[in-house]
Amino acid sequence: MAMLGPADQIRALNEAQLNAGRVRVEATFSQFRRRRTLILGLTIGLGLPVRVDSLLAVHSSYSGGSPGGRVFQRRWIHSH
Repeated sequence: MAMLGPADQIRALNEAQLNAGRVRVEATFSQFRRRRTLILGLTIGLGLPVRVDSLLAVHSSYSGGSPGGRVFQRRWIHSH
């Protein structure tokens, strides 16, 4: 029995280190997921209005909303 005491202590220490490592890995992945979600949200949240604005600008330039668009249309028609 005296020999099992140190072995049990070593096993307990190994398990404690393994559990501590598992907790650190879970925390790291959780932080990564939060950051990824934040970056994705910011990218969509900031990119969508820019995309809509550019689509509206292109649409208004082709529908006669700005003189620059009509000039572009005339040049394109004459070049083709």
